[in-house]
Amino acid sequence: MVRMMWKSYFVGELLKWHSVNRRDFRWRRESDPYKILISELMLQRTQAKQVEPVYLDFVTRFPDASTLADAPVDAIDSVLYPLGLTHRGIRIKHMAERLRDEHKGTIPDSFGALLSLPGVGRYVAGAVLSFGFGRDIAVVDANVARIIIRFFSFEPKTVRAHTDRELWSFCQRLLPSGNGPEFNRALLDFAAAICTARKPHHDECPLKAHCKYYRQEKGSLRPPLLSAV
Repeated sequence: MVRMMWKSYFVGELLKWHSVNRRDFRWRRESDPYKILISELMLQRTQAKQVEPVYLDFVTRFPDASTLADAPVDAIDSVLYPLGLTHRGIRIKHMAERLRDEHKGTIPDSFGALLSLPGVGRYVAGAVLSFGFGRDIAVVDANVARIIIRFFSFEPKTVRAHTDRELWSFCQRLLPSGNGPEFNRALLDFAAAICTARKPHHDECPLKAHCKYYRQEKGSLRPPLLSAV
C-alpha cells in the first residue's frame, strides 16, 4: 500500500507538471511509426532543437522506408550532415532495406522485430512502440534513469544505469495504464527542464518534498524513500 502511494504521488505530480510544461516538437505531432523511428535515431546524443529542422528535411525527402531504402547513401548523409551523423547514413539505409525486404516497408510492432533492425536498441524500440503505437512500454535513457535514481533512491547494478534491467522493470511498473506515452514524454521533458544532470532546478521541482536526492542536497536527515514500486 505504501509503495502504491509513492507511485501515485510521483506519477500524479509529474503528469500535472507536464500538462503545462510539455515541449512541442514536430515528431510529437506524428503518429506514423516510421517518422517516430527516424526522429529517435536522430535524437541519440543530439539535442532536440538541433534535430527538428533536419528531421523535417529528412521525412520530406524520404517519406517512407521504401523510399529511404532506395536512396543513395550520399543523399542520406547529406541530410544528416548538420547533425554530424553522416556515419549513420549507411546503417540507416541498411535498416530501411530490412524494412522494405522483410516487413513490406512497414515498421514492425513487436519489440523483438524492432531490436533486430540495424541501429535500433532497447531505448529506440521502446520509444517507437510507445510513441508510434501508443503502447504502455517504458522508455529509459540516462536522463530518465537520473530521475528515478534521485527520487526513489534507486541503486542500479550497472555502471550505465539506463542499461540496468531492474531499472527498466521498475519504470515499467510506474507506467500509468493507458497513459504510458504521455508519462514517458513527461519524464523526458522533466529531465530536460528540471531534473538536469548538473544543478537541478530544485526551486521549480514539484517533487522535491519527497525526493531523497533533494533532502540529501539540503542536508536533511529524513529517512530514505522506498527503492521499489
